[in-house]
Amino acid sequence: MRGGRFAARGLQDVGKRASMGVSDIRFGVELYELEKAAKADFPQIALDYSIAIGSCRSVTDQLAQVMDRPAFFGGDAKGPVYNAYLALHETVLSFLTDTVKNLEDTATALDNAAQYFAVNDHAAADEMNRRIRDDPALNAAQNVTGRYRPGRRAYVE
Repeated sequence: MRGGRFAARGLQDVGKRASMGVSDIRFGVELYELEKAAKADFPQIALDYSIAIGSCRSVTDQLAQVMDRPAFFGGDAKGPVYNAYLALHETVLSFLTDTVKNLEDTATALDNAAQYFAVNDHAAADEMNRRIRDDPALNAAQNVTGRYRPGRRAYVE
């Protein structure tokens, strides 16, 4: 697994910085990037996948009618590819559904990480809040009107 050991060490280093009270603007920027990925980027990608799922499901509603063939040809009334197509279709839907769930779970984990470190570092939380407030994409995605205050798990007015 590429970078797994080093990525874990990096997260430990970030945790040490927050718990030691070392705070700077760069850390606030990092928290903001995590929060933006969690609240705007990942949900948008998950929405795109959800739209694809809806499109795939709408195909199955009309599939039986499209696959109908005259009895003259013999065999199954739906033809030889109907069942194979349905199996493939369900596999693709399963992959898409799993991807949406994974994106949502990742977004939740990123948000939790950003909030955890913001709770422990006031200056970083202030920088994160400033960037969130100034980011129209993030504000549109979450309607963030307040600011995050260290020690709390929610944005407040």
